[in-house]
Amino acid sequence: MAYVFKAFDPKIQRSLAIKILREDRIKDAEYRASFLRESKAAGQLTHPGIVTIYDVGEIKNHPYMAVELLDGHTLEEALKGKRLPVTTIVQIGMQLAEALDYAHKKGVIHRDIKPENIFWQKETNTVKITDFGIAHLEGAYSKDQEPSSMVAGTPEYMSPEQALGQPLDSRSDLYSVGVILFRMLDGNLPFSAPTLGELIQRIVHNKTPFIAKGDKSIPNELRQIINKLLKKQPDQRYQSGAVLANELREVLADLKPKAKAEEVRILPLRVKWAMGMALSITLTMAISLAIVYFKQIQSMTGLVYDYGGSLAKILSANTAEALLLDDYVALQTLLEEMSNNKELAYITVVDRRNIIRADTTPDSIGIEYKRQEIDDVIEVRNGILIREATSTNGTLLYDFETIVFYQGKLVGKVRLGLSRSPLSKAAETTLIMMLILMVVTIASVVATTFVMAQKLSNPIATAKRALSRVEQGEYDTRIIIDRNDEFAHLYIAFNRMAESIETMHCDDDYDQEIDNQI
Repeated sequence: MAYVFKAFDPKIQRSLAIKILREDRIKDAEYRASFLRESKAAGQLTHPGIVTIYDVGEIKNHPYMAVELLDGHTLEEALKGKRLPVTTIVQIGMQLAEALDYAHKKGVIHRDIKPENIFWQKETNTVKITDFGIAHLEGAYSKDQEPSSMVAGTPEYMSPEQALGQPLDSRSDLYSVGVILFRMLDGNLPFSAPTLGELIQRIVHNKTPFIAKGDKSIPNELRQIINKLLKKQPDQRYQSGAVLANELREVLADLKPKAKAEEVRILPLRVKWAMGMALSITLTMAISLAIVYFKQIQSMTGLVYDYGGSLAKILSANTAEALLLDDYVALQTLLEEMSNNKELAYITVVDRRNIIRADTTPDSIGIEYKRQEIDDVIEVRNGILIREATSTNGTLLYDFETIVFYQGKLVGKVRLGLSRSPLSKAAETTLIMMLILMVVTIASVVATTFVMAQKLSNPIATAKRALSRVEQGEYDTRIIIDRNDEFAHLYIAFNRMAESIETMHCDDDYDQEIDNQI
């Protein structure tokens, strides 16, 4: 139809595009009218999603228009690569719906919405509608000036009524948006055929195919929106771009969860379940681990008592004869050999006269042994007194004291100190491992619960949106059933309810029409 030139306006320092009708089209009244119609239709539209027209006029009998210069590519070029993310597709659909709603309110019906007429800027994911060449401007023509009634547009993106050459309204543009969304998600057009006649037959009569069957990344709500856009009857489609934009906005909110100020603030099910499971598991594991920990400490302490008691008994047996014979050199030699055990803090051997005769601390030898108070004994095992003590350097000890007998005669006593460090380290390691186990278990349970609750939240949200649509009078709403669980039964029940309501509503409308006729 026209040449397009990149130009520069030196007065306002702005680059722009100039569209000039081709010489061979100037004499064709239909093309000239179409060009002027585009300038008149788009010239009154000022919207971020519609290309801006700066100037319209003629030079040497050549109609021209100066329009906004765009960077980027057409959506058609973008569709030749790999499929765009679902979120990006929904955002594009929202922008198209909002731009068309603005144009429709201004009385402009585009009539040729297709990827080639949509400019897409990838960096900002923004679109602009271009080419209003066959647009219809409501109320702008008298009957003899009305544009040609022949079928105009791109066949694959035509609505059934446009393919049949019937009068069009804004809902025809929305059908074309549905075809674009279908293609962007599926990679194919909903209807195609080798001949134009067969294509029109399929558009008018064939059922809309399932979008990208098996692709779980496409929300059911988005499939339902597109199915509604591609309804054969305009009355069954969305009645305005604003309604369509709101529906897509809800889908986008699910794809990108965020708080909605207009909704009642509730704690999401997935958060409730995750918090509940976290609290339950934390309490259960904390109590269980505490019991296990203290039981293990008791068991390990018992082992230490047995170990210390055994050492005391061995010392008692080995020192009995030396104490009886007053062989103190033998006693000291035995203690020096025993002191190689690093866990032994001290060993003291006392004779029957209560004098220290051997000790790991030589300065104590020969002095009187200070008797220990019986009240500080924590346990008595097999005649061995066990106490808790602290060494001179602050180390915690277990103190074991036993009487030395030789052939039934009391010949002295033995006292030894056993370090509690190994027990403390073992208890600390056990506690750390138990805490790590608890944290890992809680994290695993919470993550699993969150994911499972999220999977339950999605079908609940689907049912909620479907009920909301019925409440708003969209009685043809149906839920696509792609589950094999209890929610499938819920969806079936909803679809039956919606079908019943739709039937009742249609009957009421029919009765009202009959009453009006009467």
